[in-house]
Amino acid sequence: MHITLKMISGLLILLICGMIFSMFNLVYAHEGHEGDSFKRFGILHMNGREAPPEFRLPNMKGEMITLSDFKGRAVFLNIMTVGCEPCQKEMPAMELLHKEYKDRGLVVLGIFIDITPDNIPFMGYYLSEYGLTFPILFLHGGKMKGLTLGWTPITYLIGRDGRLAGKVIGLKDWTSDDARRVIDEISVK
Repeated sequence: MHITLKMISGLLILLICGMIFSMFNLVYAHEGHEGDSFKRFGILHMNGREAPPEFRLPNMKGEMITLSDFKGRAVFLNIMTVGCEPCQKEMPAMELLHKEYKDRGLVVLGIFIDITPDNIPFMGYYLSEYGLTFPILFLHGGKMKGLTLGWTPITYLIGRDGRLAGKVIGLKDWTSDDARRVIDEISVK
């Protein structure tokens, strides 16, 4: 195999992107206060510093859903893609959170990006394969202000007050005790 300058450049770009992503997550993991459940879980505790992403997106039935539809409830908002292995690994934990917390003030909400309207019927089969019953929305031609794309999964934690409580990029174990403390904190406030 002949190594070209383009291949070396591509590898260097990937290496630099990986280093930036790692530093980004380290900064997120170390913000907050000592003893902060968000910090222990390794996610950025936003404390309402930023507005949550705004959206108006279709669900499986074609109904348009907005974040304000969940006013007064905490929201676990996960952005994912179909071919994303870390996204697929998080899905069972998200379903468990949905079942455990739906009557305690938490809405677990998934948003698949890059799904065309023609592909939405296929998504029903895909979601049933994972046994998902929490609401799923689709971002294709919809509007979502404040969304950071590039890495999936991305999870936004929105408190009952409608303010952004936390944000994490990448795979997390949402079944862990630390995750439950974070979820309890946003659900109770």
